[in-house]
Amino acid sequence: MSFADAQPSFAPPSLVHWGFRPLGTDAIELQDSMSKAFDPPVEHREVKIFFHLSDVVRKSSGVSVITFNRALSLLKSLPSNIPLPFVCVESKDEIGLDWDEGGEKVVNLVIDTSPEIGFVTLLKAMPSYGTVEYRESSNTPPGIVRFLLEHVYSLARD
Repeated sequence: MSFADAQPSFAPPSLVHWGFRPLGTDAIELQDSMSKAFDPPVEHREVKIFFHLSDVVRKSSGVSVITFNRALSLLKSLPSNIPLPFVCVESKDEIGLDWDEGGEKVVNLVIDTSPEIGFVTLLKAMPSYGTVEYRESSNTPPGIVRFLLEHVYSLARD
């Protein structure tokens, strides 16, 4: 199991281990409130993102801290309905992020030490490419990046 696959569990082990099954409405309410108490208030998406990215970087020859931090920041800024991409270390200063839903639903991003992100897409036989400025401090993905990814995943549901 890789770090990317590891997911912290907050279920109370004693209840799970002993096969606790609620009987009656009071027991169901108690189980619900215990579940809420043990569930973290925030999803572990940021932890998954960190391990997903660092696992790939660790297996490669490495990447610059600036590039790693820019990729990490971008991934953390994406909406939670966008799945994590395939990550590829292109060079010491370049990380590729690839979302491929098959056929004509592909978005590739290239992140390096420059203030821009490169993108290449294929959406329903309409290729596009370019660069867009990205500032990590904004905590939001560039509009075109968000649009392209949301478009890919709306097409994937169709």
